[in-house]
Amino acid sequence: MSDPRLAQLQSPPDTAERKARQWDGWLDLVPQFRKGKRKSTVPGLDGEALSRKYSSEQRAYHPRILQGTFDVFVPMDWAHYEKRRNHAILRFIDAMDKQGWRWDSTRKITVRPGMYPAVDPITGISLPDRQEFVVEGWFRFEKPEPIRVELEPEVREPLELVH
Repeated sequence: MSDPRLAQLQSPPDTAERKARQWDGWLDLVPQFRKGKRKSTVPGLDGEALSRKYSSEQRAYHPRILQGTFDVFVPMDWAHYEKRRNHAILRFIDAMDKQGWRWDSTRKITVRPGMYPAVDPITGISLPDRQEFVVEGWFRFEKPEPIRVELEPEVREPLELVH
């Protein structure tokens, strides 16, 4: 064994230990094999913070984009399309008004092409002779109604997780 050429053929004595250390490193990545347990805390829910952020009074007058659709027969002349489009816009504004949404008249109502062919919303059948258009505009909800949500005591307390 004193021959230096034979030393190159033999593995060094710490090879098994080195491989074991490398394997232990991989085991540390898998939570159930970690040597030390890790703890983390999920904070409890704060009712006052939630009500400040999501209350109906806070979010009532913030404008949002709402959309509606209408369809027209294809082909259609421009005058008939404009009449149909204006009627759909007025119906959309009236429908949103009945639900408590007020149109922000400082911004325009836009109409853009939608799906072709249009799809019947009730049956899901495509209508090859119709083109769908999307109407969208900015609206504000002006009839806030307070909602009371009660949080269970265990949801309010922080939760300790052990990994």
